[in-house]
Amino acid sequence: MFSTTFLGHQSWLLSSQRTCILIDPLLVESVGHADEVYRVWPPREMDLPAFPRVDAVLLTHEHEDHFSLPSLHQINREIPVFLSARSSTAARTILNEMGFHTLLVDAGQTLSVGDLECVFFSPDHLHTNNGDEWDVLQILVRDKGRDGSFFSAVDCHVTERTWRALREEVDRLDVLTYANNQTDWSFLRLGTFLEHSRPPLDSMNFVANLASELVKRSE
Repeated sequence: MFSTTFLGHQSWLLSSQRTCILIDPLLVESVGHADEVYRVWPPREMDLPAFPRVDAVLLTHEHEDHFSLPSLHQINREIPVFLSARSSTAARTILNEMGFHTLLVDAGQTLSVGDLECVFFSPDHLHTNNGDEWDVLQILVRDKGRDGSFFSAVDCHVTERTWRALREEVDRLDVLTYANNQTDWSFLRLGTFLEHSRPPLDSMNFVANLASELVKRSE
């Protein structure tokens, strides 16, 4: 059984029958430093001892709302950490000095962790303005038994090339996430992802159509 647990902001816990992966773990209540400290909203309570056994940690990039050192400090050092190959030497050095075994992953690579597979995609930084999200890896996680799938656009736009690649990887997306700094009307195009899809993509199409209707009424 494939399940997704939203941990707040852009932190996720993905589980199958035998495997559990943490993506961009944010296990503390604040992000940032100095005069730019933000609290995670809505408030939540973490019971870390109640978490299932984690098999891997995936860090999509090294911005501190995804690469949270106070959160990583609470994670067992025996759990491997997979990090974007585009990350800085400093990020890799910090993880190594904290005692983690760090492995680098890159776009186009498929990573197998137990009965879950992770497929990594590269945003387009040449024709799209993604700001300073230069080391981001967008990620598809799917159950090998085809029980479910999850895709995160992380902090970047999704290109047509990535949509086409996703069609080849899965026949449907069960969970599709957009980061807060990419919340715009591009999700209206979700209806073109699959012509004949099964739920829950149909539900996403419903939301997209509803949003489109609201836009028309406001014009």
